[in-house]
Amino acid sequence: MNAMTRSSHLPDNVSKSEKIELYIDLFMKNDDEAVSARKQNYVALARCHYALGAGLYEIAWGRSHHMCSFEKGEAFADAIRRHERYVSDRLGLKPGMLVLDVGCGVGGPMREIARYSGARIVGANVVPEQVEKARRYNEAAGLSKQCEVMLADFMDLPAGDATYDRIYAIGSTCHAPDRTRVFTELFRVLKPGGLLVADECVMTDRYDPDNEEHRRIKHGIQLGYGIPDLITAEECCASMVAAGFDLLETNDRALEGDPETPWYSPLESKGFSIRAMARSPIGRRVTNQVLGILEFLRLSARGSRRVSDIFNVGADATVEGGRKGISTTLYFMLARKPGGDEQTSA
Repeated sequence: MNAMTRSSHLPDNVSKSEKIELYIDLFMKNDDEAVSARKQNYVALARCHYALGAGLYEIAWGRSHHMCSFEKGEAFADAIRRHERYVSDRLGLKPGMLVLDVGCGVGGPMREIARYSGARIVGANVVPEQVEKARRYNEAAGLSKQCEVMLADFMDLPAGDATYDRIYAIGSTCHAPDRTRVFTELFRVLKPGGLLVADECVMTDRYDPDNEEHRRIKHGIQLGYGIPDLITAEECCASMVAAGFDLLETNDRALEGDPETPWYSPLESKGFSIRAMARSPIGRRVTNQVLGILEFLRLSARGSRRVSDIFNVGADATVEGGRKGISTTLYFMLARKPGGDEQTSA
């Protein structure tokens, strides 16, 4: 095991190629020891993943790095916006509320939800590069007073007990080494009677751990998105309850929307925009070839093509998992912390 598997923090001045080697090392195997190493190094894993993939994410996905369901004929940007507003609506957000965005990325959802609801949003992110970008984007959008971003680990938040009126986590807690622990920390900083919405990336009840193909798909998703270990929806619900929450509603939103445009369709997109092409299988492979040429000519950082390879594995596994119904990134959970105003709208 190398330095990354011995420490949850990246050494200073690590090159891109070294980050790639450190990242891949954690996924060379998928036995109990390897899973334990990834969980131990969840911070370094997340920082490597998002630092390496920053440019690819924004080219293909814009500034809201999450999946969504689609209504018939709905454009990608509109579906993303609707998804974020749904989170706001289910939390009952309004001006005067203080809200925590768990794993806020570069702040796309934060800015949309702040504009839509009028609430004040505080984002927590463990990736320095993303924190810097999110702050810059908030300032450019004129939302720096309404949207704040802190460099923080959501397993150990720099906030007092009962700080936030509401909390949401859109596709982020899958990076936690232990769901019960992260939900317990969110329980601590949420006010009594407050609501939590979590969009979870999980394996469904159709996943068979004894099926070799299913295990391969699961491992591909983990590799492609820097996830220590995917758990099942049932396990995720149990963790929420174990943390002390009243679990009000669960629903796989991947099953909603237009059946001809499934949630994973952006990764098999046939559109003609630059972003649609970048997300499509052909576009991803063209990007991979171009990166290889640029790397050879020393016009791109060494290791850029390997990063593209890793992301393509994750994208292909996501599509396979979605088609087979064994995985979802849209498992919706609405929970309440007991106490306070139990009549709070859900």
